[in-house]
Amino acid sequence: MVTETDPTLRSTVTYFHTGGGRNYTALGEYQDTNSSTGLGNFAKMGMPYRVEEYGNDANLYHLQVNQVNQTSLGMDVISRLPL
Repeated sequence: MVTETDPTLRSTVTYFHTGGGRNYTALGEYQDTNSSTGLGNFAKMGMPYRVEEYGNDANLYHLQVNQVNQTSLGMDVISRLPL
């Protein structure tokens, strides 16, 4: 999680996939752990799955949840497909 605050005290909080280390489905993280192997989905590591924007009054004004799916293209190649 990274929090950025601008000079007017508006802030943006961004949550990133960890590639399997944690699984925050309650916050919108989607399949950070591979269901068939139980291992992490490392291709998603570092991709944002949730962005919250707060005003200088600390109220939430915008919430974006990104669902990122992962699929194998064969030959051990992994593709990241944001939906």
